[in-house]
Amino acid sequence: GMADAQSPARLLVISALAVTAMVAWLIMHHGLWERPRESEERRHTLLYNTASVLTLSLGAACAYFVLFVLLLLAAMIVISTSYLRSHLQHPVTMSDYIALAWLAGSMGTVAGAVGSTLETDEDIRHAAYSKRERQRRARRHAEQTRDHGTET
Repeated sequence: GMADAQSPARLLVISALAVTAMVAWLIMHHGLWERPRESEERRHTLLYNTASVLTLSLGAACAYFVLFVLLLLAAMIVISTSYLRSHLQHPVTMSDYIALAWLAGSMGTVAGAVGSTLETDEDIRHAAYSKRERQRRARRHAEQTRDHGTET
């Protein structure tokens, strides 16, 4: 199958792209990327954006690993070696199950990113930011709303 035809290096690249796509999707879809309003905010904005990327990357990588392990166990339980051998046309080893779970995990990670659109922005911010940071963002949003209300 497809997983059998992939080299470990190619599977690693696919995994990295899947996790990157998930993080990028979460950041873009849920508006987590901040732009500095004033020049003195650049350092803080860079810090918050870096923290967002690192936090979401760590979370996505952990989710990917858990998904991989679950898929590996499921493949070993559900797919018999004789069935897999008949499709691959060669003796089946543990590496065949690993490659299968690895590729399926990458596709599942991308699907999970798209599925995250069902989560609310608040749920994603809760996962990405500390309680103090969420409070700071809420205060800033309230200030922006108040400031824009007085300008019109």
